[in-house]
Amino acid sequence: MSRIVLLAILLAIIFISCSSSIPESEYSVSRFAFEFDNKTFYIISYTHHNKVGYNLLASNKEDTHFSARDLYQDGTIDLVVKGPYTLDEANLIYAEGLRQAKSNGNLQNREIKRKYKTEDLRYRYLVTTYLPIMGHPYNTFTVMERIPFAKSIIFKDEGADGSLDSILFGKGDLDACQKLYNDVLEKGLIEKFMEKSDTYYLVAL
Repeated sequence: MSRIVLLAILLAIIFISCSSSIPESEYSVSRFAFEFDNKTFYIISYTHHNKVGYNLLASNKEDTHFSARDLYQDGTIDLVVKGPYTLDEANLIYAEGLRQAKSNGNLQNREIKRKYKTEDLRYRYLVTTYLPIMGHPYNTFTVMERIPFAKSIIFKDEGADGSLDSILFGKGDLDACQKLYNDVLEKGLIEKFMEKSDTYYLVAL
């Protein structure tokens, strides 16, 4: 996946928008039908007004009764719930569905609101907080060099607990960047751009 595409996905939520959107308490449900390999599939988006929803990929044909979830609306199927397809196959189907939805004007990107930007003499930093409908909050931490054609590294703090767990993009030293992350979180707290509870570090609205 290219750098530009990955950065775009991480900074926006991908969901289906159509006239059949139905309000359900604090979130809405939208459905998009598409054809793949002579079978009908559906992308169903559960979208919250200020949280990350999830997308469901499904087919109700008897020979392909199938469902899978994009848990964070980031354009990637994370889990096959049931059915005959592997995760890789589900992602191929999903990618085609998203392509058709975009072509039909039914695909929308919603900008993430919880973002904290800061910098020092060497790097620019971005902390982004995601609040899924399903699961716990998590943060991504982007480190970019302050030079032309700079390299970027994107880390994930899986539980928004202040500890970096994995690298989503680029190459870097997780332990070394943990110290940078600690410093950025503390600076954000001092500047009131970050909030800290007993469990989470979250970017403030």
